[in-house]
Amino acid sequence: MKKIATAICTLIYFIAKSQNPIPNPGFESWDNPAQPTGWTNSAGIVQTTQSHTGTYAAKGLVTANNTNIDLSVGTGNGIPVTHNFGFITFSYIFTPVNGDVLEVEVFADNGGGTTIGGVTRNITLGTTQFITVSYPISVSGSATDYTIDFVMMDKNGGFSPTTGSFFIIDDVSLSTSISSISDPIQNELDLLVAPNPAKDWINIHFSNFDDKTSNIQIYNTLGQLVKTEQLTGSNTQMSVADLLEGLYILAVKQEESVVTKKIQIIK
Repeated sequence: MKKIATAICTLIYFIAKSQNPIPNPGFESWDNPAQPTGWTNSAGIVQTTQSHTGTYAAKGLVTANNTNIDLSVGTGNGIPVTHNFGFITFSYIFTPVNGDVLEVEVFADNGGGTTIGGVTRNITLGTTQFITVSYPISVSGSATDYTIDFVMMDKNGGFSPTTGSFFIIDDVSLSTSISSISDPIQNELDLLVAPNPAKDWINIHFSNFDDKTSNIQIYNTLGQLVKTEQLTGSNTQMSVADLLEGLYILAVKQEESVVTKKIQIIK
Protein backbone atom coordinates (compact mmCIF):
# COMPACT_ATOMS: atom_id res chain seq x y z
CA MET A 1 0.00 0.00 0.00
CA LYS A 2 1.25 3.41 -0.87
CA LYS A 3 1.49 5.60 2.21
CA ILE A 4 1.57 9.37 1.88
CA ALA A 5 1.05 11.59 4.91
CA THR A 6 -0.64 14.73 3.75
CA ALA A 7 -0.32 18.30 4.87
CA ILE A 8 -2.63 20.40 2.77
CA CYS A 9 -3.70 24.05 2.87
CA THR A 10 -7.35 25.08 2.48
CA LEU A 11 -8.69 24.94 -1.06
CA ILE A 12 -12.38 25.22 -2.00
CA TYR A 13 -14.13 24.90 -5.35
CA PHE A 14 -17.90 25.02 -5.76
CA ILE A 15 -18.51 22.69 -8.68
CA ALA A 16 -21.45 20.43 -9.50
CA LYS A 17 -20.85 16.78 -8.61
CA SER A 18 -22.14 13.54 -10.05
CA GLN A 19 -24.54 11.52 -7.94
CA ASN A 20 -22.83 9.91 -4.99
CA PRO A 21 -22.98 6.09 -5.24
CA ILE A 22 -22.00 5.40 -1.62
CA PRO A 23 -24.84 3.90 0.45
CA ASN A 24 -25.72 5.68 3.67
CA PRO A 25 -22.91 8.26 3.23
CA GLY A 26 -23.92 10.28 6.30
CA PHE A 27 -24.37 7.26 8.60
CA GLU A 28 -27.95 8.20 9.44
CA SER A 29 -29.11 4.56 9.19
CA TRP A 30 -27.74 1.75 11.39
CA ASP A 31 -28.50 -1.99 11.45
CA ASN A 32 -27.38 -1.93 15.08
CA PRO A 33 -25.19 0.46 17.14
CA ALA A 34 -22.06 -1.24 15.76
CA GLN A 35 -22.95 -1.56 12.05
CA PRO A 36 -23.95 1.33 9.76
CA THR A 37 -26.40 0.20 7.09
CA GLY A 38 -24.72 -0.60 3.79
CA TRP A 39 -21.19 -0.64 5.23
CA THR A 40 -19.87 -4.20 5.17
CA ASN A 41 -17.24 -5.97 7.27
CA SER A 42 -16.66 -2.94 9.47
CA ALA A 43 -14.98 -3.69 12.80
CA GLY A 44 -14.75 -1.74 16.03
CA ILE A 45 -17.21 0.89 14.77
CA VAL A 46 -19.94 2.49 16.90
CA GLN A 47 -22.64 5.03 16.32
CA THR A 48 -21.97 8.56 17.62
CA THR A 49 -24.05 11.72 17.77
CA GLN A 50 -20.90 13.83 17.33
CA SER A 51 -21.67 14.39 13.66
CA HIS A 52 -20.60 16.78 10.93
CA THR A 53 -24.15 16.99 9.55
CA GLY A 54 -27.33 15.16 10.46
CA THR A 55 -27.78 13.14 13.64
CA TYR A 56 -25.11 10.43 13.52
CA ALA A 57 -21.57 9.66 12.39
CA ALA A 58 -19.33 6.57 12.58
CA LYS A 59 -16.70 6.32 15.31
CA GLY A 60 -13.79 3.92 15.54
CA LEU A 61 -12.22 3.66 19.00
CA VAL A 62 -9.22 1.51 19.92
CA THR A 63 -9.77 -0.34 23.21
CA ALA A 64 -7.66 -2.75 25.22
CA ASN A 65 -9.81 -5.57 23.87
CA ASN A 66 -10.07 -4.43 20.25
CA THR A 67 -7.34 -2.98 18.04
CA ASN A 68 -9.02 -4.00 14.77
CA ILE A 69 -10.70 -0.73 13.77
CA ASP A 70 -11.90 -0.73 10.17
CA LEU A 71 -14.78 1.19 8.57
CA SER A 72 -15.44 -0.38 5.15
CA VAL A 73 -17.90 -0.08 2.31
CA GLY A 74 -17.90 -2.12 -0.90
CA THR A 75 -15.88 -4.98 0.60
CA GLY A 76 -16.58 -8.09 -1.46
CA ASN A 77 -18.46 -7.12 -4.61
CA GLY A 78 -17.70 -3.39 -4.38
CA ILE A 79 -19.96 -0.37 -4.80
CA PRO A 80 -21.35 -0.64 -8.36
CA VAL A 81 -20.74 2.40 -10.58
CA THR A 82 -21.50 3.35 -14.16
CA HIS A 83 -18.51 5.67 -14.61
CA ASN A 84 -15.22 6.61 -12.98
CA PHE A 85 -15.03 8.96 -10.00
CA GLY A 86 -12.10 11.31 -9.59
CA PHE A 87 -12.32 12.25 -5.90
CA ILE A 88 -13.25 10.93 -2.48
CA THR A 89 -14.53 13.50 -0.01
CA PHE A 90 -15.29 13.04 3.68
CA SER A 91 -15.32 14.86 7.01
CA TYR A 92 -13.37 13.57 9.99
CA ILE A 93 -12.14 14.07 13.54
CA PHE A 94 -8.98 12.20 14.55
CA THR A 95 -7.32 11.79 17.95
CA PRO A 96 -4.16 9.68 17.59
CA VAL A 97 -2.23 8.20 20.50
CA ASN A 98 1.45 7.27 20.27
CA GLY A 99 1.73 8.27 16.61
CA ASP A 100 -1.20 6.20 15.35
CA VAL A 101 -2.34 6.77 11.77
CA LEU A 102 -5.75 6.92 10.08
CA GLU A 103 -5.28 5.26 6.70
CA VAL A 104 -7.81 6.01 3.95
CA GLU A 105 -7.94 3.60 1.02
CA VAL A 106 -9.98 3.63 -2.18
CA PHE A 107 -9.76 0.78 -4.69
CA ALA A 108 -11.31 0.88 -8.17
CA ASP A 109 -11.89 -2.51 -9.86
CA ASN A 110 -12.83 -3.44 -13.42
CA GLY A 111 -15.31 -6.19 -12.61
CA GLY A 112 -12.87 -8.99 -13.31
CA GLY A 113 -11.29 -8.90 -9.88
CA THR A 114 -8.50 -6.59 -11.04
CA THR A 115 -7.74 -3.31 -9.27
CA ILE A 116 -7.18 -0.61 -11.87
CA GLY A 117 -6.68 2.39 -9.61
CA GLY A 118 -7.41 4.15 -6.36
CA VAL A 119 -5.74 6.26 -3.73
CA THR A 120 -4.22 5.77 -0.28
CA ARG A 121 -3.70 8.61 2.17
CA ASN A 122 -2.39 8.59 5.73
CA ILE A 123 -3.79 11.12 8.19
CA THR A 124 -1.34 11.60 11.06
CA LEU A 125 -2.26 14.88 12.72
CA GLY A 126 -5.07 15.15 15.23
CA THR A 127 -8.02 17.53 15.10
CA THR A 128 -10.86 18.04 17.58
CA GLN A 129 -13.04 19.77 14.98
CA PHE A 130 -14.41 18.26 11.80
CA ILE A 131 -12.12 18.70 8.80
CA THR A 132 -13.41 18.09 5.27
CA VAL A 133 -10.98 16.68 2.71
CA SER A 134 -11.06 15.68 -0.95
CA TYR A 135 -8.38 13.39 -2.38
CA PRO A 136 -7.89 12.65 -6.10
CA ILE A 137 -8.40 9.07 -7.31
CA SER A 138 -6.29 7.80 -10.22
CA VAL A 139 -7.94 5.14 -12.41
CA SER A 140 -6.58 3.49 -15.55
CA GLY A 141 -9.49 2.07 -17.51
CA SER A 142 -13.22 1.84 -16.81
CA ALA A 143 -14.17 0.99 -13.24
CA THR A 144 -17.23 -1.08 -12.41
CA ASP A 145 -17.02 -0.86 -8.63
CA TYR A 146 -15.22 0.88 -5.76
CA THR A 147 -14.17 -0.17 -2.25
CA ILE A 148 -13.43 2.31 0.56
CA ASP A 149 -11.67 1.61 3.86
CA PHE A 150 -10.87 3.79 6.87
CA VAL A 151 -8.36 1.82 8.94
CA MET A 152 -6.60 2.62 12.23
CA MET A 153 -2.89 1.79 12.00
CA ASP A 154 0.06 2.09 14.36
CA LYS A 155 2.95 4.44 13.55
CA ASN A 156 4.91 1.60 11.95
CA GLY A 157 2.14 0.73 9.52
CA GLY A 158 0.95 -2.29 11.49
CA PHE A 159 -2.42 -3.22 12.93
CA SER A 160 -1.55 -2.55 16.57
CA PRO A 161 -2.83 0.96 17.30
CA THR A 162 -2.78 2.30 20.85
CA THR A 163 -5.72 2.20 23.25
CA GLY A 164 -7.55 5.52 23.22
CA SER A 165 -6.92 6.44 19.58
CA PHE A 166 -10.14 7.18 17.74
CA PHE A 167 -11.57 8.65 14.56
CA ILE A 168 -15.00 9.91 13.55
CA ILE A 169 -16.08 9.81 9.89
CA ASP A 170 -19.09 11.50 8.31
CA ASP A 171 -20.44 12.57 4.90
CA VAL A 172 -18.42 10.29 2.61
CA SER A 173 -18.83 10.79 -1.13
CA LEU A 174 -17.34 9.88 -4.47
CA SER A 175 -17.47 12.65 -7.06
CA THR A 176 -16.16 13.54 -10.50
CA SER A 177 -14.96 17.00 -9.43
CA ILE A 178 -13.19 18.40 -6.41
CA SER A 179 -15.20 20.07 -3.65
CA SER A 180 -12.63 20.98 -0.99
CA ILE A 181 -9.24 20.20 0.47
CA SER A 182 -8.50 21.20 4.02
CA ASP A 183 -6.14 19.37 6.33
CA PRO A 184 -4.61 20.47 9.64
CA ILE A 185 -0.85 20.89 9.58
CA GLN A 186 1.58 20.63 12.44
CA ASN A 187 4.01 23.28 11.20
CA GLU A 188 2.39 25.80 8.88
CA LEU A 189 3.49 25.13 5.33
CA ASP A 190 3.20 28.37 3.38
CA LEU A 191 2.92 27.98 -0.38
CA LEU A 192 3.14 31.28 -2.23
CA VAL A 193 2.38 31.49 -5.94
CA ALA A 194 2.75 34.76 -7.83
CA PRO A 195 1.49 36.22 -9.99
CA ASN A 196 -1.92 34.66 -9.43
CA PRO A 197 -3.78 35.00 -11.80
CA ALA A 198 -0.88 34.20 -14.14
CA LYS A 199 -0.37 34.17 -17.90
CA ASP A 200 3.03 32.74 -18.87
CA TRP A 201 5.03 32.08 -15.68
CA ILE A 202 4.45 31.52 -11.99
CA ASN A 203 6.98 31.98 -9.20
CA ILE A 204 6.65 29.35 -6.47
CA HIS A 205 7.92 29.67 -2.91
CA PHE A 206 7.19 27.14 -0.17
CA SER A 207 8.51 27.17 3.39
CA ASN A 208 9.40 24.19 5.61
CA PHE A 209 10.44 22.16 2.56
CA ASP A 210 14.15 21.43 2.23
CA ASP A 211 16.29 21.68 -0.89
CA LYS A 212 15.53 18.18 -2.12
CA THR A 213 13.80 17.64 -5.44
CA SER A 214 10.08 18.37 -5.38
CA ASN A 215 7.41 17.06 -7.73
CA ILE A 216 5.15 19.91 -8.84
CA GLN A 217 1.88 18.83 -10.42
CA ILE A 218 -1.00 20.86 -11.84
CA TYR A 219 -4.52 19.43 -12.05
CA ASN A 220 -7.57 20.85 -13.81
CA THR A 221 -10.93 21.03 -12.05
CA LEU A 222 -11.86 17.56 -13.34
CA GLY A 223 -8.93 16.14 -11.38
CA GLN A 224 -6.89 15.43 -14.52
CA LEU A 225 -3.12 15.87 -14.32
CA VAL A 226 -2.21 18.42 -17.01
CA LYS A 227 1.38 19.33 -16.14
CA THR A 228 4.22 18.05 -13.98
CA GLU A 229 7.82 19.06 -13.35
CA GLN A 230 10.65 18.00 -11.08
CA LEU A 231 12.19 21.03 -9.40
CA THR A 232 14.81 21.60 -6.70
CA GLY A 233 14.81 24.23 -3.96
CA SER A 234 12.15 26.22 -2.14
CA ASN A 235 12.07 29.05 -4.71
CA THR A 236 11.44 28.25 -8.35
CA GLN A 237 9.81 29.45 -11.55
CA MET A 238 7.51 27.36 -13.72
CA SER A 239 6.05 28.00 -17.17
CA VAL A 240 2.26 27.87 -17.50
CA ALA A 241 2.12 29.31 -21.02
CA ASP A 242 0.86 25.98 -22.38
CA LEU A 243 -2.17 25.87 -20.08
CA LEU A 244 -5.62 26.97 -21.16
CA GLU A 245 -7.38 29.77 -19.32
CA GLY A 246 -9.16 28.60 -16.19
CA LEU A 247 -8.79 27.38 -12.62
CA TYR A 248 -6.22 24.75 -11.62
CA ILE A 249 -4.80 23.03 -8.53
CA LEU A 250 -1.04 23.23 -8.04
CA ALA A 251 0.40 20.51 -5.79
CA VAL A 252 3.95 20.56 -4.41
CA LYS A 253 4.98 17.08 -3.28
CA GLN A 254 8.17 16.21 -1.42
CA GLU A 255 8.59 12.81 0.20
CA GLU A 256 5.81 12.56 2.83
CA SER A 257 4.40 16.08 2.45
CA VAL A 258 1.96 17.65 0.03
CA VAL A 259 0.91 21.30 -0.21
CA THR A 260 -1.71 22.56 -2.66
CA LYS A 261 -2.81 25.92 -3.98
CA LYS A 262 -5.58 27.12 -6.29
CA ILE A 263 -4.22 29.05 -9.26
CA GLN A 264 -5.91 30.86 -12.12
CA ILE A 265 -4.56 31.12 -15.67
CA ILE A 266 -5.59 34.04 -17.87
CA LYS A 267 -4.83 34.68 -21.53
